[in-house]
Amino acid sequence: MKTFKFKSICLLSQSEQRARRETFAPRLNLIAGENHTGKSSLIKSLFVALGARPEGRLENWDKNAIALVSFTIDGNLYHVLQQQSYRALYNTNGDCIFATGVSAEWGAEFSKLVGFNLVLIDKNQEIVSADARAFFLPFYLNQDGSWQAVWSTFANIQQFKAPVQPILDYFSGVKPPKYYEISALRDGVNITLKELRREHKLVSQVRERFGRTLPLSGPKTMPDVFEQDVTRLTDEVTTLNHQQEELRNTLVREQEVYDSLRLQIHMAQEALRTYDGDASFLRTEPHDTLVCPTCGAQHHKMFMDILNYAEDGRVLRELIIKLRNDSEKIHKEFVQTQVRLRELDVNYIRVSQVLEARRGDLKFDDVIKSMGAEVAFTAFEDELTELKSQIDRCLGEIDNFEVMLNELTSQRRSKEILKIFRDSYASARVKLNLPPVETKNLRLTSRPNLSGSGGPRSILAYYTAIWATTSGKYGSFIVPLVIDSPQQLGQDEKNLPKMIEYVAKFLPENSQVILGIEGSTEEKFDHIIELTSAYKLLQEDQYEQVNGIIQPFLDQMYARIFSEDSE
Repeated sequence: MKTFKFKSICLLSQSEQRARRETFAPRLNLIAGENHTGKSSLIKSLFVALGARPEGRLENWDKNAIALVSFTIDGNLYHVLQQQSYRALYNTNGDCIFATGVSAEWGAEFSKLVGFNLVLIDKNQEIVSADARAFFLPFYLNQDGSWQAVWSTFANIQQFKAPVQPILDYFSGVKPPKYYEISALRDGVNITLKELRREHKLVSQVRERFGRTLPLSGPKTMPDVFEQDVTRLTDEVTTLNHQQEELRNTLVREQEVYDSLRLQIHMAQEALRTYDGDASFLRTEPHDTLVCPTCGAQHHKMFMDILNYAEDGRVLRELIIKLRNDSEKIHKEFVQTQVRLRELDVNYIRVSQVLEARRGDLKFDDVIKSMGAEVAFTAFEDELTELKSQIDRCLGEIDNFEVMLNELTSQRRSKEILKIFRDSYASARVKLNLPPVETKNLRLTSRPNLSGSGGPRSILAYYTAIWATTSGKYGSFIVPLVIDSPQQLGQDEKNLPKMIEYVAKFLPENSQVILGIEGSTEEKFDHIIELTSAYKLLQEDQYEQVNGIIQPFLDQMYARIFSEDSE
């Protein structure tokens, strides 16, 4: 399990000649200060430097300010320098190993550094690599956005399509990093398989065209070639026989349908002619009392009204039109089937003749003509056999990868992960002075939507349940747990201390915690950063010291970027 921890941060405004440097303890850190003293600005600067801009504005902030964040990955120290869109990565010795002004390039470099191999779908339905926003999303409670019922921690996270589920699956172990590693290997083999199949099809087409050019009816002097061709042609005859039989059956069915439709059209036309005769009689013969021309019965009510002739005529005409359309359609299909059957007949005759020639007496002239083709056909068969072998190997590898992926996403594993999450959530609610709830249907994405002062506490319980899950048996990353300003929606004197106590005592022991609060607390933290000056997070008296730390990093970053631009 990889461990990421913040070491320190340096902030520098060259235009204002002010700066600040703070360090972080490996375990519990508290940032305390009243409103507008810079708690959120300090916390947000950590994520901005690493390529994940939180929701919310940095008030009265120098847009050209420089941030230098130092952190460890499994104990190895790294530094990131950021100014506007430019970022650079430095190793333990402070040597610049990467620099760019392109956000996408930095995102890929950051994910490579921490070993974050999650892939997501963007709004254009394209597969893209996840970046720092996705890496920190489950572990940061942002003052601006995270304490509500929606995931709005980082700006532009909507670039990804439904990212929360795969992110939580990744860190919880439902689909761990190994899953994406194996999935990438499987996708690589699929690409190879696709290319092999394309090549196999191409070689087969070339061989077929070659066979049309050279006489296949001649005998072969090489026994293996003779056997190969006879086997291939016999298989082809068998296939053609099967196709012919299917087409003949189809032809019979289509003929029957066509004949039936023609009969129906004839019957409908006869009925329509009868109708037209009766309608003509009704229109032309004067009558007060209508006498039926068939039986002689007298009708005082109009016969046309009784029989609704007008409607009957319309229905008959529409029926004839529909039957004709159906008839034309089935006739076209019938003709197409006949064409396909004739093509099969031609191929069947051709292949049958070739087979007969194989079985006949050898002629010296035929042998001479076919000698050059034998080598070519042998080469084709060898190439096709090798390609088939490679295709089979690829299919076997893909099957093995699928088995491994199924094991990593087994139902038993998912149930165990969900049990950790549900039990942790239920326990957290009790400790945070919330009523118990039914958890058997809770999913990792079941973010609470509770109004009133209980809302923030339920959100904290939800996040801590996720953290307990990600740091548990199936987790792969230990990421800093950052909580900014739990004083949301009027937490009273009883519940706010409960929240702070819970953060200080009950979060995973192997995780680094950074908590930002207003005022102070009696809970013990390993390192406390006190902010006292409103709108003055950066201090004049720290400028020279911090500038001396940052300047060598800054010189390296721009020297590298300018050098790459020149090249």
